[in-house]
Amino acid sequence: MHRAFLKQHRGVAKRFLQAFIEGLHQVMTNKEKTVNVYQKILKQSDRALVEKTYDYYAPQFSMPPRVSLDGLRTTAEFIAKKVNVDVQTMLDESLLDELEKEGFFKPFKR
Repeated sequence: MHRAFLKQHRGVAKRFLQAFIEGLHQVMTNKEKTVNVYQKILKQSDRALVEKTYDYYAPQFSMPPRVSLDGLRTTAEFIAKKVNVDVQTMLDESLLDELEKEGFFKPFKR
């Protein structure tokens, strides 16, 4: 998301982020529902395969869903070989900070 869009449409971006986080919470806490949805979307009839995939990926998510700065640096270093990139300009977690300050994540804490 570009900073200009975020500045002009902050409310829209915030509501989208809230919906994304609610969906992510479902993925993290409701294996049965998530596996069913993945099977349908991926058109995968092998349930055991989808469950293995879920078991691997679901614990990788965090709440709140923050970006790993080390991972971002690694990605930026890879990109920087082709384009000059400043990692600090790639990340804006102000909406997450705002939601955290408002207590939005309290119901999602494990």
